[in-house]
Amino acid sequence: MIMRHLLLFLGATALAAEPTFKLVLDDGFDGAEPDAQTWTIETGKRRESLNSPKAVDVKDGVLKITTWTDVDGTTYCGFVTTRKKLAVVQGKVEARCRFSVQPGRDVDDQPHVWFTVEPVMWLGSRERAPLSLLVRPDMDRAHASRLIENSAEIIFSNPVKGAYHMTREDIAWITDWAKLTYTSELTPDSPAKETVEAGGRARSCERLRMLATTVTDPPMVSKQVLTFKGTVWRDASVPFGVARAVWQEETVKDTEIKQDVKTLTLLDSGWEAPSADPLDRGRTFSVWRLIFGR
Repeated sequence: MIMRHLLLFLGATALAAEPTFKLVLDDGFDGAEPDAQTWTIETGKRRESLNSPKAVDVKDGVLKITTWTDVDGTTYCGFVTTRKKLAVVQGKVEARCRFSVQPGRDVDDQPHVWFTVEPVMWLGSRERAPLSLLVRPDMDRAHASRLIENSAEIIFSNPVKGAYHMTREDIAWITDWAKLTYTSELTPDSPAKETVEAGGRARSCERLRMLATTVTDPPMVSKQVLTFKGTVWRDASVPFGVARAVWQEETVKDTEIKQDVKTLTLLDSGWEAPSADPLDRGRTFSVWRLIFGR
């Protein structure tokens, strides 16, 4: 996992009004190690692995966490936490993340590419890792709004539990089992056009209002409803067509309500050489591992 810069804000978030934030953490990882006043490097056993300070490295403004397995079969990983030093229930977090697209394979005689988002948590995982989706490069907006369902294959490269992959049949099954439903709506906003800074320059963008919901209601697990309200600035010349997005996100699960404000801004784009290593698909997806061994 690589994190380049972390901004953390605290504030009261009201869906009807713009929230006011107070900056409580701005960490550019400028030193030779994580700031001990904010971060604790965990040691000791972590499920089937051992936490090791050697797995945590700070260099050139980048926090890098790695994992490896010794010849004797012992797996080491890195884990940093703000536990007992900084706790946030509600607020806003900004960090750099990475999206990449690499050649994939043909599915039903149609070319597909690997679209990777990292780092993310997936299906209740406690670890953040790259999530790769095999999708068509010419996917339209309607299909892109249901990206999971329209993926031909999904790979989650969990650094602790190991990678696993989901076939199209697995994706359909988990969607049905979790009673996953979406609504997604983009409508013209006022002003219709607006100039925003993204990708190192000013861009003339179409301004759209966003309203979306995601609902999961699986058996034996509490129903969860996510609501997204915000603004999207679209520019057809940039990858994935989005130069900037700001939205208020509300998560309701049982009696617990969590509200956050999130921002997505294009920083840069370019061509990436495909990895020389074959993609590690790991084990096949198993619902029992999902429930009992996440």
